[in-house]
Amino acid sequence: MAEPNLEELKQQRASTRGSITCIKNIVESTAYVLTSTELECRLGILESYFKQILVYQTKIEVLAPTDTCRGEIEDLYITAKTKILSLLGTNRRSCVADMTLSIPHSTSHLPKQRLPRFSGKYSDYKNFINSFNNLIENDSSLTKIEKFNYLLSCLTDQSLGTVKAYQVTEANYPKALASLKERYDNDCLIFLKCISQLIELPKIPKASSVSLRSLVDNISALFSSLPSIGSYENICNAIIIHIAISKVDQDTQSKWDEQLDYKKLPEWKECASVLNKRCQFLEARDSKQSRSESTLKPAIKSKPTFANHHLPQTSLAVSQRSCIYCGDRTHSITNCKTFLELSVMDRFWKSKKLGLCLNCLGKGHNVSRCPSHYKCQVCKQPHHSLLHRNKSTEPVADSTDVQQHTSQPTSSAAVHSAMEKERIPEGQVIVATALVLVKDSSGGFQLGRVLLDSGSQVNFINEKFANSLGLQKDKKIVDIVGIGTTETKTKHQTQTTIRSRYSNFEISLEFLVAPSITGYQPEAALNVSGWNIPISSELADESFNRPGQIDLLLGA
Repeated sequence: MAEPNLEELKQQRASTRGSITCIKNIVESTAYVLTSTELECRLGILESYFKQILVYQTKIEVLAPTDTCRGEIEDLYITAKTKILSLLGTNRRSCVADMTLSIPHSTSHLPKQRLPRFSGKYSDYKNFINSFNNLIENDSSLTKIEKFNYLLSCLTDQSLGTVKAYQVTEANYPKALASLKERYDNDCLIFLKCISQLIELPKIPKASSVSLRSLVDNISALFSSLPSIGSYENICNAIIIHIAISKVDQDTQSKWDEQLDYKKLPEWKECASVLNKRCQFLEARDSKQSRSESTLKPAIKSKPTFANHHLPQTSLAVSQRSCIYCGDRTHSITNCKTFLELSVMDRFWKSKKLGLCLNCLGKGHNVSRCPSHYKCQVCKQPHHSLLHRNKSTEPVADSTDVQQHTSQPTSSAAVHSAMEKERIPEGQVIVATALVLVKDSSGGFQLGRVLLDSGSQVNFINEKFANSLGLQKDKKIVDIVGIGTTETKTKHQTQTTIRSRYSNFEISLEFLVAPSITGYQPEAALNVSGWNIPISSELADESFNRPGQIDLLLGA
């Protein structure tokens, strides 16, 4: 007869493996009460099947050298044989050595019988420890040193780390074995891991006898091990809990895992209680956010997502308008790079040509009808700060405009750009700043400089500072405009906690992430030597008089 091909050999191996699995399930099941004679018969049949499947396996390895099923077959055989021998009792242990088979291998240097291996997988612990006890621990002919060496050779990965610290001595062997059992001999955790493995078994993509047989074997093995740890009611509870928790968000999963007691099997009513409590918390938070949003509706059509960081402060409004100068929808004219690169004189004439209000750079009205009540931050005259020039140059606006209009504030960053080559006036406005502790992603706190803006309805964080804290950012894109037409754009929001440096006060807040909040504050160093500030005073910002970067903005 012609030799069977690879596919036929794999089918024969799968069929024989199914027969071995059947014997294993029968001897492990509590539904069968087997006599010693029946166990002896099944042991003989098991030996016969094992010899047969090893013949198939050896031929398969010749045709497919990368096949790795030998180890699984040996583990299945050892588990079944170990269970039979344990049921037969101590009178069979003296014959174990006599029943050791000469296992045919494709390479001659492999041992005759493979010891069980354990990597730290909880669901594999019971099989491992039972095999190890019967093959090694209960063998009185071995010394404790030999047993210790066998134990070390059986362990890998995490499980090896549990006992590796013990020196190999007779006195340390019982301690090492006890340490291993203390960590992994947890019926509750093993039960939950088995449930997880059972539910998460991969789906078979297409019809295959090999894949189907493997799936059935795995499910049978996992399911047959569950009743020895918990009841069928426990199994139902665990399956329902696993499915429910797999459907919720990551934070809720963490809340459940944190309160889980691994000393007893969980029940659905406990899980439902945790989920209900979490639901109440989220409802309360959502309600608080809704109330916060409702207070903003009279002033704006949609929720603001950026503070007007002009100085002095003003209220906000969302805008979908584009830059009047270049047409780009991502910024306003006051933040337009092309416009800011122009000289002050060119900005003035471009504004006149576009028909813009010289007070707020808005369109649709002139200076005399401008709704803004602020003046240039440099000279306090009625024109926009971006249009400010020294007195040596000609006036920015005609006399009529100058007499009648007021000006809109612009961002400190824009003011700084317009002033960087001009004289800093002696009189400066000192804005309210503070140094606070800001929580990072690792739970620690870093020092940040805050601008306090009572005119802002939301909070901001500098993008560079947010990245240094490692904060998680959620996508949120909104255009924001203050009174007039000054626009800014945000793309992300985040959440963190700020804490006082002088007390236990702390608060968790949401922040919109901005590329920059404002320029350096103050814009120039101030001499405060004659201010007579008491030495004992605890200042919110000891460096208030020295130019420094603003990391956060806190609104009202």
